[in-house]
Order: sequence, then C-alpha cells, then structure tokens
Amino acid sequence: MPARAELPAIPSKPEVAFNRRTFIRSSLATLALRGLPDIPFQTEQKEQEESAIILGQAVTVENSGRVIISNFANGHWEEFDLPLHTTQPGIVKISPDGERVAIWCRTGDAFRPGSQYLFTVDLGNPNPTPQLIYTRGGYAPYGTINWSDNQKWLTLHSGSFSGSELVLLNLENNSVAWKEDSNPTPPTFSPNGLWWTFGTNRGRFVLGLETQSIYRMGTTPPQFAPEVWSSNSKTLAFIWDNVLVTHQPESREVKSKGPAEQVLGFSPYDNLLVYLEFALPPQIVILDLATNKKIRLTNLPGVTQSSEIIFLNTKEFRIVAGDPSDETLTTTTIDAQTGQVKDSKTIKMPYWGSLFTRGNPNNPPRFINPNWVAAYDELQPSGLYAISLETGKIIKIEAATRLRTSEQDSQAFVVANEQKVITKTATYLVREGKRYTVVGKEENQPATIRHQTTLLVPEHIIQGLPEGKRIFVDPQERIIFVPGLTSRVRPGVGVEESGLFIDFQSKVHREPYNYRGEDFITVSWAGFEIRSTNGLYYAKEQGCWDTFSSPEIRADILIDLFIEWLTVHPNDIFVIPTHSEGAQPTLLAINKIRMAKTQDSKFPIDPAKITVVFTHAPILGVDKPGLEGIARAIPWISGDCKLLGIPYPGVANQPVMEYLLKIWENRQQRKKEIEEDINWFRQQGGRAISIGYDRDMVLAFRYSAIPELILDLLLKTGIVSDEPIKTQVLPGGENYMLSTRPRQGLGHEMVWQTGPGLELLLKFIGPQIL
Repeated sequence: MPARAELPAIPSKPEVAFNRRTFIRSSLATLALRGLPDIPFQTEQKEQEESAIILGQAVTVENSGRVIISNFANGHWEEFDLPLHTTQPGIVKISPDGERVAIWCRTGDAFRPGSQYLFTVDLGNPNPTPQLIYTRGGYAPYGTINWSDNQKWLTLHSGSFSGSELVLLNLENNSVAWKEDSNPTPPTFSPNGLWWTFGTNRGRFVLGLETQSIYRMGTTPPQFAPEVWSSNSKTLAFIWDNVLVTHQPESREVKSKGPAEQVLGFSPYDNLLVYLEFALPPQIVILDLATNKKIRLTNLPGVTQSSEIIFLNTKEFRIVAGDPSDETLTTTTIDAQTGQVKDSKTIKMPYWGSLFTRGNPNNPPRFINPNWVAAYDELQPSGLYAISLETGKIIKIEAATRLRTSEQDSQAFVVANEQKVITKTATYLVREGKRYTVVGKEENQPATIRHQTTLLVPEHIIQGLPEGKRIFVDPQERIIFVPGLTSRVRPGVGVEESGLFIDFQSKVHREPYNYRGEDFITVSWAGFEIRSTNGLYYAKEQGCWDTFSSPEIRADILIDLFIEWLTVHPNDIFVIPTHSEGAQPTLLAINKIRMAKTQDSKFPIDPAKITVVFTHAPILGVDKPGLEGIARAIPWISGDCKLLGIPYPGVANQPVMEYLLKIWENRQQRKKEIEEDINWFRQQGGRAISIGYDRDMVLAFRYSAIPELILDLLLKTGIVSDEPIKTQVLPGGENYMLSTRPRQGLGHEMVWQTGPGLELLLKFIGPQIL
C-alpha cells in the first residue's frame, strides 16, 4: 500500500487537469497503441456504456507534399499542396487554440543536398493557404515543433546526429528571434508565454521573451528529460545530474530537491510536485513545496518513466501506466494529501504499443478532456480512437479521413451529450450530434440547461455539426466581490483571507440564497484566468501591496473579468458588493463601460445585468487630516502593508492614496462626474446602492457631537452636513445611511459584522435564480 503522510489542506476542488507537458487545454497526455479493434474494452469491473460526441480535426502531410485537413464533426476534408516539387516526411503540429497548424518538411536526403521549410496554415480558412515563415538548407532527418500557449511564439528544433539547430520564431512578424546551433535540447515555454528555456552543451539557458534578456543557470549540459512549468509560470522543475531541481526565473533561485529520475507534474495551485524517484521498483513521490514533506507511493502497478499523471482537481491525480508484458493499461487515482489509492482500473489490451509516445513526443494526438486519451491504430486501415480512462471504452473516430499516410497531428474534444461548448463568438449545446445555439431566456420558453461544464473549441470545428434549434436558458447570478485595501486573496479559489467576510459568504451559500462556490468570485488585482476546461474563475495570489496600485489599472482588470466571463457565460447577471476603497475601481469601471457603450452599442457588458452595492465607501475620497489622525491615534497597529500601521507619509505616495486625496480636494467636481455616470448606469437598467455608517472609523473619524437620534433623523431625511459622512453617499444612487449604537463603537466593517447591516446587504444580494 502507498505510504501516508500529512500535508496541509488544499483549496477546494476546481474542475481542471494538468499533466507534465502543460494545461489540458494545450496538450493532454496521449496513447499510441496498435491494433485496437472497433469494440469496447472490458475493464476489471464491467463494460459500461457511454454517450459521447467527438469533435476535432486532424492534419496529415503526405510524402508528395499534399496536406489533408479532416473535420471530425462532419467528415469533410480539405486538400492542398505545399509549394514544393518533392518532399520527405516532416512534422505537423496544431496550435494550442486549434486555429493554426505548423508544418515542417524537407527535400533531399543523406545523399542529396536539400532544404528545410516551415509553413503555417489557418485551419479556419475554407481555402487554406500555406505561408512559408522559415527556410534553411541542409539535411535534417528529424525535427520537433513547439507552440507557446499564447500562439505568439514557435520553435523548430531540427537536425541530424552530427548536429542540430534550434530556432525561435516571433509569429507576430514571422521573424527569427533566436537561433542556437550548439546541439540544443528540445525547448519549453512557460504557460504565460514570458519565458523560454533550452539546453546546449554549454549549459541550460532561460530567455525572457518580452525583454529578450538571457541568462545561464549553469554550465553542466542538461539531461534529455521533460521540463515542467508550474501553472503560474513562477517555477520550472527539471532533472539535472539525476537530481530534481526547481528554478524561479524572476529571482533566478535554484533549489535541489533530491535524487529523481523524471518530473511528472505540478498540482493545479502549484503547491505539490509529483516526480519519479530512483528505486526498484520505481516509486512516485508527492512533494509539498512549502514544507518539503514527501509521500512515497510504492507498489503501484506498471509505473515506469513512460507513465503519465493527470491532476483531476487539487486533491486527486490519476496515474496512467502500461505493462507491455501482460498487455494491460492501468489507471490509478491517488489522494494527493495522503497518498492513498482511491481507485484503480486495468484495461486489457489486445496488442501493446508505446505509452504516451514518450519516445516520439512531437506528434501525440491531443485530447482536451482529462477522462479521455487518444490511440492510433497503425494497421491498415489506419484509424484514430478515443479511450475512456473511466471505463476503458473505445470509440473510433469515423470521420478522421486519410490519416497517417505520412505524418499527422490531431486535436479532439470528447463532449458528453448536452455539454456546452463555446467558441470565441458563441455558446452552443451539443445534443445528439447537433449544435443548439444557447441564448438568453425569452417569454414562454423553457429553461433547458443548467450547471453544465464547458469546453472551448475553435469556431470552424463546431460549425461542422448540423444546426439545431435555439436553446433558451435561465441566467445565473454571480457575486463578484471587490475587496478594499490590504486584502490578501488566496490563489486559485480566490478567498479573501482577512476573515471579515466569512459570515457573509457562509450565509449566501445556505438557504434561502443557495449560491454555490463557483458563483462567488473574489476579484484579485494580481490577475485572474477563466479556465477553458470548465469556464470557472481562478485568481492569482494577491498580496496586500497589490491593492495600492492605481484604481485606473484595477478598473481595467474588473472590465476584463466581465468580458472574459461573458464570453463563457453570456447570460449571467451580476451583483457586485464592494468594501471601502474597492469603490474606486468599481466607479471607474462604470465610467469606462459608459464610454465604451457610447462608442460601440455592441460592447458586451450590459448595465441592466449589474447591481453594485458600495459598503463603507470613500466615494469622494479621504481628507489628509483624517488620515493623519488615524495614524496618530492607533500607532501600535503595524505589520506588512497594514494601512493604519504605516505613518501617513509612507502611504501617501502610493497611487491609490494619491488618487483618494486628489478626489477629496476636488470632491465637488468628482461628485458631478459620479452623478453623471450613475444616472446613466441606472437609465440603462443597472442598480447602484450605497450602505454607510455614521460611526465609520475611517470616514467619520472626526465624529460629530450631534446626538445619535438627531443625526439619524438628519440622515434619513437627506439633511447631512458632516463631510466625512457625506463621502459615503453615492451621487445619483440609492443611499442607505445607518446609525450604530454607541456601545457598538467605531468600525470600518459594520455592514459585514452587525445584524442590521448584513441583513440589508443580503437583501440587495438576493437569492440565486433557480
């Protein structure tokens, strides 16, 4: 049984998978097995039926230079010739987004001089035309192609046993950005497209793609073994002199983690690293990168260097291993926190090939679903198959025409019946082989789909399905929380770590509100990602200093979040609770939406789908004496980035504080600007609300001596003369200014921590639409 050890708790489950190469959406591990019959396999348990639709494409280049592009949805194919008289077998590689393909081919052979050619082709073009982007002379019997995840960069590694060349191409202008001919090893790109690594006989090098700066990690030649990047691109893991090494390019820090043979992959939030350790039999190790604790998994069936791991979520990963001696394929699910085996299945194979094409990594068919992998049958007639890692069932891709007469690459999406797929322009429901357009709910139309996972596919692939009817769906409501200054946000799950909002979040997840975890988004000013595998939001780690950046920059992040989310979930509606200074980027975002709508009526953000609730908001900024007074009154509060613990001069030079002081000094003009934006916002159907307290610690520090009941009456009647209180009033919006009892004291979070305030806030949030 696997060894066990305790590891820190891992954040809640995301529906995303990773392997050693990169994200699932770019290149999932594949199988290259031979002799697969067109029948379901038997697992150790029993044969299980599955309903799946296979979308995708294959690109094949023949020896004559003819290229065939196959569409799996309808069996249609396009053919064209490369502009060459003769050609030798080359390499084909489809881009991660499936919209382009790179084709490398060569003329001549070992006895005749020839040349190498690299083409790119737009796969969505009904009349595909090859574009020559690089050529060189010389004999080269082998070559590999690598795309960056953002499709901005392409590398060609080609040559012979006597020497090789590595070329980095900038696809934005089809220029050569780097060339290396000192027997380089295959390169890797970081997921964010900012770093590129390769090795030569002079050592291992890291190139900053945007800065074009390069440095060497060491002079020892690297081992020929896969390198693995963490999902946040901060850490590179590789094997060097039979030792596992991690490297952070930003700090250039290198750490040794102990003897190892093969790196397998990071967990989704990059806190765990899984690798193969030297041992007989080989054993898998789960390393906690924060504590250096290790869990060693022993006696796992069939584990070798060619085994692959796939993280199914933050808590579980699957090992896929093959045993040629008894022609079996084993999939084992592991609990990453304990090392316990949760599930294991053995699939009987009639004939064994090479697992994951580890010896020929340049041409694996790519699948985008963590529960399915690809298999290629090289026997005649050749064919492409999908194998379920859940049940062992095989589905033959009947529409994959003219495969593998020479070299080919494929991209396939295994779609469950009634699963949503999205393109850059639309969302569809795939049902019984047809595509149904997903649109907003109309009167007297049934709500059809709810809580479906999504896959991002190229437009030209989904267009191959026959058109069905329109599908009307209910919108989902999402809570987008915009925190205030000094907030820390946990990466991935996006939880705000101060603890101030825990009670609020627990309430909205229960009756009668019924919001799920994925319905609650905490904005991270460090950035975010909408994952194509499931359409969910994943936050980058936000330190408190991130909140001190310019509100203008953070407003752009908020707008980008809206646009990317609506690309995947076009029918959703939003409620945005803010706290404190979070009001400023939110107000600026409303202004930017107004300007964009004025210039382009088709701008995707609809104010009618948005409710904004400002709490404790310095809507008109802060005044210098008040801020200085707080710093003097509470000098003992200190710590990293704590606003109240830093003397006033220390925070005044931050962009956010400069902005707050500036708008306070010009508050009459700022009031008019906000009123114009909010009036427009409400005219468009949006709702803007402010909840404030008279005893707010920051905004009412110079608290008036007016008796509480009289002040409460003045607030309710709109007669307010106290400037620090007035800064919480939203010009043109709905304002609810509340008064606390003296025994409740001062505070900057009373909406979130008192019964009346929280009750009022929850009223505006409202229940999830069911």
